[in-house]
Amino acid sequence: MRRVIVPAASGVFSALGIAAGERRRDEVRSVMRPLGALTRRDLRGLVPKPPSERGARRHASADLRYVGQGFELEVDLEPVATLAERFHERHGERYGHSDPSAGIEVVNLRGAAVRPSTELRIRRSGRSQRVRGPAAVPLEGATLWVATGWTAARTRDGGWRVER
Repeated sequence: MRRVIVPAASGVFSALGIAAGERRRDEVRSVMRPLGALTRRDLRGLVPKPPSERGARRHASADLRYVGQGFELEVDLEPVATLAERFHERHGERYGHSDPSAGIEVVNLRGAAVRPSTELRIRRSGRSQRVRGPAAVPLEGATLWVATGWTAARTRDGGWRVER
């Protein structure tokens, strides 16, 4: 390896992801009924509705499988009119085959209240002088170790490029 890229704020990416990610409240209702036995109204009425925060949008999906299968595929519930068709298509994409003549079971219905993520801004800074290893470079939330024979330079986006 001759080059390593260290993104800005790499020491705290996980925490930043939690802080800036979308907020979701999910609920699942077990159904275990043939898709053909449920009307559009039934399907929509059985979707759980988790408590919603201001600004959240609702989302519904169904866990579907062919009768007798031991695994499901999650498919967006809407538009309900094309649910079976979209399941067959998704099954073909995922497993390489589908069987439009086979019965479909609704295993679960899922409801979610999703609030969009907040915008994350990482402070950017100009380039700095090169740092020659061995050296420890203090970063916000981490320390960059530059080994002997390597050099590090700050990039325009606030990260670091470390090269041999």
